[in-house]
Amino acid sequence: GFFDVAPRINRYDSMPITTSPIVIPEFMAKVGRSAGVDLLIFGIVNTYDSRTVHEIKKEEKDAHTGNYRTEYYSENGVQKSRQVEIIGKKIEEIPTARRQAAISFKAYALKPKDGKYAGKDLIEDMKTVSAEGQFDINRLPSEQYMLSELTDKLADVFVANITPHEVTEYLKLESNKACRAGVKLAKKNDWAGAMEIWETAANANPGDHIAIYNLGVGYEFQRDYEKARDQYRIAMKLSNKPLYNEAWVRVHDIIQQDVKLKIQLKGH
Repeated sequence: GFFDVAPRINRYDSMPITTSPIVIPEFMAKVGRSAGVDLLIFGIVNTYDSRTVHEIKKEEKDAHTGNYRTEYYSENGVQKSRQVEIIGKKIEEIPTARRQAAISFKAYALKPKDGKYAGKDLIEDMKTVSAEGQFDINRLPSEQYMLSELTDKLADVFVANITPHEVTEYLKLESNKACRAGVKLAKKNDWAGAMEIWETAANANPGDHIAIYNLGVGYEFQRDYEKARDQYRIAMKLSNKPLYNEAWVRVHDIIQQDVKLKIQLKGH
């Protein structure tokens, strides 16, 4: 994966870091620096519980009584009779079980170098399984297994949150007479043709902020974030549309995150 996991350091195994739900970042940063790690992951467990509830489900069912009654009926004008068993009712008791595991914890990822958090999440989930009849009850997963499975799932969620990953952005294009044909091409995924039209429009009219903004969208789609930011900056100078500012902030954040990631990777 993205991280190299350091082995747990024995001298911290029984160390009473805190006896309250209050986390002291400065102290945890010292622990991380002492351990020589780039990222320290720790947390506070609020709930780590499992339980099994056994109940008896009662169902009313038909039951043979062994008693019969005479039933008369007519067939082709002839009176006949037959013996029909009297069906009674009985209450059947069915054992049931509901097994539940629940975990809730506050997870932290702290960078020891500067004492800042790379991520903080309240992560919680619950899993419930149930069965009827002793045979199926015996086949339910154990409470410990359910807790272990849930722990792995929530740990994966937290790691995914702090690991660099792609986020899908829906980029909005603007349109005017000079740019309309380019927008149509972009929607057909012909970005090269679209950008040629917008570039021609921007060169013909340097004040056409829509053409310039759309060029930025094209560069962003191609992941050329530096050029996209430049186009968005020019569009912002020509118009105060909130959309232009949002686009500039978006790619600027991506560039800053990329710089931070490259610095982190140099340390590995």
